[in-house]
Amino acid sequence: MGVYQQPLRSPEEVANLRRAIIEEAMTWVGTPYHSQARLKGVGADCLTFIAGVLINVGIIPPSVEIPFYRQDFMKHLHSENYLNGLLDYGREIHDSEKQPGDVVLYKLKGAGVYCHTGIIIEWPKIIHCYMQGVLVVNGTHLGFGSRPRKILTVFLPQPGETPLLPTPEEPTIYPPIIQLPS
Repeated sequence: MGVYQQPLRSPEEVANLRRAIIEEAMTWVGTPYHSQARLKGVGADCLTFIAGVLINVGIIPPSVEIPFYRQDFMKHLHSENYLNGLLDYGREIHDSEKQPGDVVLYKLKGAGVYCHTGIIIEWPKIIHCYMQGVLVVNGTHLGFGSRPRKILTVFLPQPGETPLLPTPEEPTIYPPIIQLPS
């Protein structure tokens, strides 16, 4: 995980938070699409919808800033800014490990980078925000199934679980330098 470290939670806490993510996401259904807006019932896009949900359940801080991006950014970028920004708050996991409340990222047609997200309800059912607004869809239909995808989770690995991407190591603490008298 990157900038914002999540605490290690018990399996029960993780299960409760996964349910809270789904419940909060469902309250956004019907919110119209509006690029860069993040207001439930008024407007959101795929990224701001995810941010709004995770803020409202306390996973990420309300102070998170999403830098300006063009609506067609995916056609002009060759670096994974979108993916890397999300990795500041989560970690990549194997597709086979996806669970409700995890985030799915897609590369859309004509895009060279990951540029669309949704929240997994129960695979393949996802909730996402697209031109029709926030709605529940089959994550393998509408052209998503044939697109490259990555799965991110905001939860740290549980004891005994092997993370796909390494989590940051504890900083090395060196003993103080002692000046010996000459």
